[in-house]
Amino acid sequence: MEQKLPERLTDGSVNSVRELIRMVEELVADGGLRPGDRLPPVRELATLVGMSPSSVAAAWRSLNEKGLLRGMGRSGTFVVKQTRPSNNIRWRPHFNPGVEAIELSTGFPDRNLLPKIQPRHFKGIDDLSAYSYLDNPVLDNLEKALRGIFEPEFDGFSLTITDGTLDAIDRLLSITTTRGDLVAVEDPGFPAIFDLVEANQGRILAVDTDEHGMTVSSLISALTMGAKVIISQPRAQNPTGASRNDQRMRDIVEAISKYAPQVTVIEDDHSALISGRELNSLAHLLPRQTAYVASFSKSHGPDLRLAAIFGPAELIDELQERRRLGPAWSSRALQRLLANLLLDDEALEQVEDAKHAYQIRRRSIESLLQIPGLTENQRGDGLNIWVPVVNERSAILSLATNGIIVAPGSDFKLTESIQEHIRITLCVSDGMLETIAPLLVSATSYATANWRM
Repeated sequence: MEQKLPERLTDGSVNSVRELIRMVEELVADGGLRPGDRLPPVRELATLVGMSPSSVAAAWRSLNEKGLLRGMGRSGTFVVKQTRPSNNIRWRPHFNPGVEAIELSTGFPDRNLLPKIQPRHFKGIDDLSAYSYLDNPVLDNLEKALRGIFEPEFDGFSLTITDGTLDAIDRLLSITTTRGDLVAVEDPGFPAIFDLVEANQGRILAVDTDEHGMTVSSLISALTMGAKVIISQPRAQNPTGASRNDQRMRDIVEAISKYAPQVTVIEDDHSALISGRELNSLAHLLPRQTAYVASFSKSHGPDLRLAAIFGPAELIDELQERRRLGPAWSSRALQRLLANLLLDDEALEQVEDAKHAYQIRRRSIESLLQIPGLTENQRGDGLNIWVPVVNERSAILSLATNGIIVAPGSDFKLTESIQEHIRITLCVSDGMLETIAPLLVSATSYATANWRM
């Protein structure tokens, strides 16, 4: 349905291409034109504005290049949801500057909950010779272990290994997008993903989220605007902790099938084995276009630097062919170490214990902070808690004064929102959480007026 044009666009005050561009920019900025609004065809608009069709077409090309409008052929031209300006790289972790502090900002797992590596886990790692440059990039034992864990969900899918989740997403974007392609991402979401989209010369479409992940209405808007790729976290979403339920999974599949049946889906299951939620992957319903990425950084340790991709054979084959021009494979020594850990009952039990420990910590903090509106089905999952605060800056400063470092919620947001947040990582002991809980409670209620430098 076409949007009724604002009067100031058709009142005769616009007389040049430059003025038309500036007027549309102002209308988008102040809400006169909203994301998803469909604009009239060029000739019709030229008549309404009082300009030549060629002048309107020139303005539309410029606005399309700026990412304000998106032409969809016969479907029309649409206003694109705007993201906040990027200062090159968004993901700049807030490193502890050497002072003694309680670090809750990194998103790292608690090292005390990682599996304890034993001498037996190095079985088969005799040297670093790598038998041949033409060997299968996935170690047989690791493939056996992974298929034992993730099938039947990904029965029949091809499998490859990369150097972590972000490496996997980067490589998938490099073969599924070209310059200027629109990529739908969650908002709020993980800023490194935003950076990867732009590093691959894609354009970001922000998709709203709720307690079940991407909202269907916002996703449909992105699909109708021409999104070529969707990047979604199926559970333990970073930063919100949201997890997709069965109904949302089916609603998303229905939307994709109706509005963009050729779109590629990249699923980032970064918490995988320590997630307390069921995996509702789109892969078994959209097997020809879904790449599922499972990380082991949170369950087994960030320094392992390994992630698995399950996907359709043609996509995995293309990724591996392209990778042969570079590193060709991920370290088979590290693959063997991971395989040994995944086939070790004691190590698996330690991962299961860690999953339960994180769940207990989350429930404790959510209860202490009295985060409003949480039902059992709405409670988050994973390593991070998305905490609403009165004022983000004041909350961060209040906690920093007491030696507690948290992540600013604004780092994870593409669009402005009224509610401000901080992100807390559950990477300290239960006893420490009890000690700092009162400080967290106090900080969440700090308003600007309460803070004095």
